[in-house]
Amino acid sequence: MADYDPAPNTASAKAALAPDNDQHDITDLGTPTHTQRELITQWDEVLPKELIDGMQYGLREDSRYWTENDYPPKTGFQSHFFDWSKNATNLMEQAMLHYSHQLPERIRKTIVGTEWWAHKRPSTLDEGWMGHQLHFDHDESDFEKREEMQRAGDNSLLHPEVSSIFFVTGEWGGPTLVLNQTVGPRPAVNGWNTKPMPNRLILFRGDLLHGVFPSLRDERIRQEHKYRVTLLAGFATRACTYHSETAEQLGSCSRMPVKGSTTRFTWPWTEFPINPNFPIHRDQIPAYRPKKQVDPPAISPIWEQI
Repeated sequence: MADYDPAPNTASAKAALAPDNDQHDITDLGTPTHTQRELITQWDEVLPKELIDGMQYGLREDSRYWTENDYPPKTGFQSHFFDWSKNATNLMEQAMLHYSHQLPERIRKTIVGTEWWAHKRPSTLDEGWMGHQLHFDHDESDFEKREEMQRAGDNSLLHPEVSSIFFVTGEWGGPTLVLNQTVGPRPAVNGWNTKPMPNRLILFRGDLLHGVFPSLRDERIRQEHKYRVTLLAGFATRACTYHSETAEQLGSCSRMPVKGSTTRFTWPWTEFPINPNFPIHRDQIPAYRPKKQVDPPAISPIWEQI
């Protein structure tokens, strides 16, 4: 398989995603070369039927998840944090624990939790969706500390160790593009193009640039009002800073609502009740394993000079 050499990472060093029996830890991303699977892996049929059915029901178009979280958010980015030192409290967290076993174990054992959020997007341009701009995943809850960090000479972003995109619904909409480009002056040389498909998971190094292409007009999809629903999660080696002391206020790194302690939210237990057939703790091993790993198509060159 071809080698890929990403730009130097200005944040913390990231471990390669290659299998545990064929890997090296990366301390200087400008020096070694990397196979594709060290930067991005893709898995199909990643969740068993009970879990994917539950996810699709919980994130259906009229779900309380969307209405109670004021989606699309009017106050900027919103996310929740799942602390892995505690048991899962809903099916959404069970699903993330389940597919976290696709991480190499040497990486998984360093994870303290996942910052996660979901998107429900129209499928075509004529419905007002223009894709998603290229961006880096990072801990937005730390923006208040940026001035202090910069005064100390630290201009880094706090990326997750591994980013993930899980397609809950939709074989429609534009593909996701992941580039071997990090924060810094060097542009990407290669990228990977992943088409949406229900029950498909993409894992990629958390400091890589990525985004979503817009989709061309499709009259059939427009008439059926189809949406593409995704669950996004950053596997983190440090906990993010909670947005507020209670779950009542939404923002980046919001607290998970707990039954009996909130009057605003019901979605965790009404839309995503715990399924007793699946693990609720990080150390429990699921019996089901994904049916197949598929390498997303590589694209090169990515940028053209004009």
